[in-house]
Amino acid sequence: MSLQDIKQKTAEDETLKQLNEIIETGTWPNPVPVELQPYNRCAKELCTYDGLLLRGHRIVLPREMVRQALQIGHETHQGVVRTKQYLRSKCYWPNMDLDVKRLIRNCSACVLNQPPHEDQPLQPLELPPRPWTKIGMDLVGPIQNQYILTVIDYYTSFPEAVVISDISSATVVTELTNIFSRFGYPLEAVTDNRRQFVGKVLESFLKSWGIKHIRASPYFPQSNGKVERFHRYLKRAFKATWKEELPKILMAYQSTLHRASGETPTMLMFGRDIRTKCPNLEKDLKEKGTDVRKHHKEYQTKMKHYADQTSRAKEHNFKPGDIVYIASMENGKLDPIFRETRYVLLKNTSDNLFELVNTEDGSKVIRNVKHLRKTPLEVDFDIPEPSSACSEPNYNEAKDASTAETTPALEIPPERDPSSSDVITTQKGRVIRKPIRYRES
Repeated sequence: MSLQDIKQKTAEDETLKQLNEIIETGTWPNPVPVELQPYNRCAKELCTYDGLLLRGHRIVLPREMVRQALQIGHETHQGVVRTKQYLRSKCYWPNMDLDVKRLIRNCSACVLNQPPHEDQPLQPLELPPRPWTKIGMDLVGPIQNQYILTVIDYYTSFPEAVVISDISSATVVTELTNIFSRFGYPLEAVTDNRRQFVGKVLESFLKSWGIKHIRASPYFPQSNGKVERFHRYLKRAFKATWKEELPKILMAYQSTLHRASGETPTMLMFGRDIRTKCPNLEKDLKEKGTDVRKHHKEYQTKMKHYADQTSRAKEHNFKPGDIVYIASMENGKLDPIFRETRYVLLKNTSDNLFELVNTEDGSKVIRNVKHLRKTPLEVDFDIPEPSSACSEPNYNEAKDASTAETTPALEIPPERDPSSSDVITTQKGRVIRKPIRYRES
């Protein structure tokens, strides 16, 4: 883009030719044509110089050159704010801000490098009907070349943990058999997607005893949060002699009141508390009359409100048929966060879980919405006719996201005459008031 090119295109642009005549005569038509209204708002800043139209020190671009200017401004894939700052310092055209936002929102390179999706509102799990009907399983380690197989009951929060020297599927099945011999076989078992839990050996073992295997969302440990929280407790309690201390750690956890139920795991599992170093009055669960389900529901409601508020959780807007990218979990520091391969959402497997199909090879995967990003639309650079407002806001505008926006850009309504009775508001309902220096026509 050169000054000579801009001069030539300015001389050919019908709107700018009209604007040039108005500036030379100093008289605006009444009423002002729609295509000239954006320029009328900043009429005091307009002038001509050597075949160019200027707004202050910035060149007014003809519409035919807007596409080229946008491509130059976003050549290095800067975010919305920096791209607008770069272009504002050099040129001007109506609706510049909206055009920049639209360009970056639909830039493939920017979309691939956006952070993962916002946190979703918590989906509280339903409390199982009784103890040891639903359990969670996981592996911790390696710790000094050894591992810990952990199992926790979803109803009582009663944990079991076994130290193992290897994590083969056969070893896992052997230790699970020992645990089940003491407590019986559950109806459901929740695991992550590591190879020890998805192999044929464990699948065959669970199936033979009528245990439904539930796999947590890939790369989303929160979906098996019961076990993950127990792991946090274990790691905090571990010392150098962790192997010898493990039984004591388990006993302390089992005999301590759990916030979700209001009871100790042993009380809910066995109907009584176990004897510890600290004496207590012997009471069974029937005597205490604790309403576990009510307490659990109240606790979940309180924690959901707190967690959703803290993380500013938002409901996702994905639906079957959407074309998306999925996050790469093994990328290097300079690699894009999302893969370029496109997937189509087939169906919901739960509120925040989708089954997807690869558009290239037809393979199917399951992912949490946190790891999905909608593919950009094809950008149309045919800039529409200017609206009846000067789209460029005050330079001291509110903070903007430094990277490409993940939701549709806020449609900025056209500025109107301050004397008008119509009140302009944002989508959130906040009244937009122009600075006094911009209210003069």
